[in-house]
Amino acid sequence: MVHAALEDGLVSRVTGVVDPDPGARGDFDAAGPARFVSSPDVPVARAGDRALVTLSSLADEVAAEVIRLVSAGYHVVTTCAELAWPPRHIWEALHTAARTDGRSSS
Repeated sequence: MVHAALEDGLVSRVTGVVDPDPGARGDFDAAGPARFVSSPDVPVARAGDRALVTLSSLADEVAAEVIRLVSAGYHVVTTCAELAWPPRHIWEALHTAARTDGRSSS
């Protein structure tokens, strides 16, 4: 996803890759350019920072990561199919996090 976003011009630079799976982080470190830093920790966002979440298509696997990123100040875009119509409890958690941190949810 990182390489595709850069190639398509969706983003102009990537400053980090976060993946809760150490194996996936290792795979990216081995294949990725040196300017990328992969980490299980999320730095606080700067104005205009976006996060792409492509971990899973399952809402319950993605929701906590989305909330963590929103809470750190990121605008979040995800490919998670189930978030198109999430279970009510997940929608409420995402909506609350977005509103609390001045983001929008839909």
